[in-house]
Amino acid sequence: DRAQLAKAPKTVSEVLGAEATRTLLALCQAEDEAELPSFWRDLASAGLKRDRSTLQEAVLARGRAQNMAEAAPIITPDLVKKVVGLHWAGLNMDDLAEGIQPFVLVLHDYTNSDLGVEAQQRADAYD
Repeated sequence: DRAQLAKAPKTVSEVLGAEATRTLLALCQAEDEAELPSFWRDLASAGLKRDRSTLQEAVLARGRAQNMAEAAPIITPDLVKKVVGLHWAGLNMDDLAEGIQPFVLVLHDYTNSDLGVEAQQRADAYD
């Protein structure tokens, strides 16, 4: 039955797709989906309409574990799309509209830009 199949828990790769799952496995240093943090499996099996609350619960649980639950952001549908879509890049890591930046290091594309020239000059001066 199609309705039963649609309600069945999904795997991470079924939700994210093969390419995004490979990226996620690399970022999490996991060999397969079973080694991913349980959050990703929970999010995948939550399905639409429960994905936002699943992410909200995970953020709140992490906040409570660090005695900072009041600082947890409200998870919006747009933020869920960024998490599920692995849109984790942007030049301004404080601007969620540019994507989620889980790393402090922001990589820039220095090809064909004045930023590239300036960055190379700084690198040369340092060396």
